[in-house]
Amino acid sequence: MAYIRLIAPAIDDLNKLFHLDPSVMRKVITKMLILELNTGTGEPLLGDLIGWRKLTVGDRSWRIIWRSTKDESGGQIIEIAQVWAIGARSDSEIYNEMKKRVASAPSSPKTTALFDVLELFGEKVGNIDASPEPE
Repeated sequence: MAYIRLIAPAIDDLNKLFHLDPSVMRKVITKMLILELNTGTGEPLLGDLIGWRKLTVGDRSWRIIWRSTKDESGGQIIEIAQVWAIGARSDSEIYNEMKKRVASAPSSPKTTALFDVLELFGEKVGNIDASPEPE
């Protein structure tokens, strides 16, 4: 099982998406929960975004761009999927934004657990729950 973590701009993307269409935002979160169970889901990206994957949402016009990294802690390997961008596919807008984020990001960006993100949004996400990360 992976632990889904989001960088700050991805959390902002979710907030914008909620204001645009709350039902799509909930579908995006549901897809992230699927990712939590199967980090091999989605399709690999090419070109400047090799090493990243995409998940399509809804009518295939929304994308979640993410990667999976491994972290060694006390001999145990924990898989962390970092969600970097959430947005519309139209005119490759999300991919161009993703390239900018990758180019300007520090080597270890601060991330927030999906559980904590859902708490930030409160009732906006409805009855969607994520598992908290172990201590």
